[in-house]
This record gives sequence, C-alpha cells and structure tokens, in this order.
Amino acid sequence: EQKTVADKTDGITQRYHVVVPGDTLFTIAITYYHSSEGMDIIRDWNKLDSDEVQLGQKLKVPVKE
Repeated sequence: EQKTVADKTDGITQRYHVVVPGDTLFTIAITYYHSSEGMDIIRDWNKLDSDEVQLGQKLKVPVKE
C-alpha cells in the first residue's frame, strides 16, 4: 500500500512517496511517470547519488497537473 501526500505549486503537484517493500527507483518512476525517464526526475528532486532507495524513505515526486 503506497502513501502519498500532495502539495500544489505552479501547476506541479509535489507528492511524497514512502518506499515500501518491493519498491525500486524504477518501479516508482513507472508508477508516477509511466517511463523510466522519471528516475532522473526523482533522483534530481531528492538529490540522490544512486538508484538505491531505502525502506521507509520519503521521496519527493513532482507531477504536472
């Protein structure tokens, strides 16, 4: 079960995704962007140096409305 919270700013809804068992950066990108290109967006917004995500980690996920 995924948890998200949204804050709206300038046509972008910034969601927060809490990493659950089985999540990878790739699966999170597919969930929100339907493309692996979302990995770069998530990595940039969260200042991640790698594709590693940790259980319980709260990630910013900007989505255009």
